[in-house]
Amino acid sequence: YAEKIGCTVVSRWVDHGKSGAFWHDRDGIEDAVQAARAGDIDLLVVEHVDRLGRDLGIIGAIYRELSDLGVEIHGISKGRKLDHQDIALLGLAAVEARTILLDRMRDGIKKMVVDGRSPNGTCFGYDAVPGKPGCLVVNEDEAKVIREVFRLRLDGLSLRQIAFAFNARGVPFNP
Repeated sequence: YAEKIGCTVVSRWVDHGKSGAFWHDRDGIEDAVQAARAGDIDLLVVEHVDRLGRDLGIIGAIYRELSDLGVEIHGISKGRKLDHQDIALLGLAAVEARTILLDRMRDGIKKMVVDGRSPNGTCFGYDAVPGKPGCLVVNEDEAKVIREVFRLRLDGLSLRQIAFAFNARGVPFNP
């Protein structure tokens, strides 16, 4: 896109695996805004507005700050400079998409629980059943450790005392 509109790419910023619902801990967007503040860029190209954020406050704040600094935001999906109407409408769509995604995830988790499956993967004492997502079977070796923890708690030992005792004995614990 940059080549198509006659611009030179000076840097790329990416926030892999980071939620657009928050500003903090998103190095890519933070670095892009810092570059704008430093005067290093005059154009920011995004694939879509939801790459700026999935919260109207965040999207609006980024748009306002970059605009105040004289930095244009272009959207590849729009094929042009984004204006305040694009930011508002596409930002609202991004928020709605996030809401739908969260709803679907919650529904999927509830369904797994109702079906007697684990939505969170395996935990100590269980093994996953290959080919059956969310299905677990008891790992007998690890279950012995768990039973002993409960027995020692009933005998009055603190979790800290149990941990020290297990560590001293070299009891394997692989969460």
